[in-house]
Amino acid sequence: MGLLSHMEALHAAEKQQNNDSVSCSVFSSTHDILDFHDFAEKTGMKKCGMLIPFGKRYFMRYSHGLDAASICKAISTMGFWEGTFPGNQDWTFFANAALQPYFQLFSEEVVSRLDQIRIKSFVVLADIPVRVILFTLDKNFTEVPESLIQSLSTFIAKDISNISGYVFPPKDGITRDLTRYFEVNIDVAIEEIINSMDYEAQSILEHGIISEIFNIIKSIVPKDDCCKYDDGKITIALNSANSLDSELLQFHLQKILKTVLGNNSNKITVTLKNEGYIA
Repeated sequence: MGLLSHMEALHAAEKQQNNDSVSCSVFSSTHDILDFHDFAEKTGMKKCGMLIPFGKRYFMRYSHGLDAASICKAISTMGFWEGTFPGNQDWTFFANAALQPYFQLFSEEVVSRLDQIRIKSFVVLADIPVRVILFTLDKNFTEVPESLIQSLSTFIAKDISNISGYVFPPKDGITRDLTRYFEVNIDVAIEEIINSMDYEAQSILEHGIISEIFNIIKSIVPKDDCCKYDDGKITIALNSANSLDSELLQFHLQKILKTVLGNNSNKITVTLKNEGYIA
């Protein structure tokens, strides 16, 4: 399947998911995880996130299947969580009137389809012990194995101990000889979303937005091609789709990434580079 076919299939799947928001949880037998997206995929979760504390606030540092507006809106106080979900608790289900306090954490688009949420809180042993909040919006839910929660805790502990040094796992085959490569510039689109926020919030949440974008791009790049994120740029390197030009790729990325960036996806630009490597 070519790159454009991947894009169209993904776009159709996202539209169907938004219509029924029902997921099927099928656990992977491998409990080591690469990042939060890997955790979500191993549990079968379609829309989920994790809030972690910095200073006196909680931030949605990690998310899967959510938009940038929700990532930014989910900034919340310690007091909010002490009042709505105190202490360490196992998965708890909220719906109807009990769901309303959590509307403030999500974009209008997400809230319009939100009819339930499941929340779990536990302690991660990073540089200091921190209480984290894990949630899923999926209608179909299967209990997550404790071994997978422990793997997530290990990843989170390492990542938040080095908040500015996160490395996005690249698509396999990143060092091969490749026909052409494209640079995808997402800086302007993200800046439009976070520029009104304080510096602490920007530095924490920018990661979450980039991670959502990169995870989608990785999922549509065909098996024989590759992509990576480095130094503020996403690079897509192709052996296939020789007829694909930067304008067509830009058009399709803008359409697909609208689920994350909203109308700011129109600010994504794509530039075709010369033959060579991405190392």
